[in-house]
Amino acid sequence: ENIIYKPTKAGIAGNTESNQQFYGNVIELQANDEIFLFSDGAPDQFGGEKGKKLMTVGLKDLFKHINGMTSIEQKKYLEDFY
Repeated sequence: ENIIYKPTKAGIAGNTESNQQFYGNVIELQANDEIFLFSDGAPDQFGGEKGKKLMTVGLKDLFKHINGMTSIEQKKYLEDFY
């Protein structure tokens, strides 16, 4: 099962309001859970066979594809992808 936690959509530096509230999530992990973290720039990366921007949907598909691989296999796949 894929669970997506939405971020607080606010900058962490620069012109952020001084009273900006950031929200957190408590995530109870189970054995063999995998967590993929990325910045807002990740969907803008180019890769894959056609070398196009991933966009959010493409990034989610990429995570689904590498889910279940060993960390070494994931690393190799991502290096080859980009």
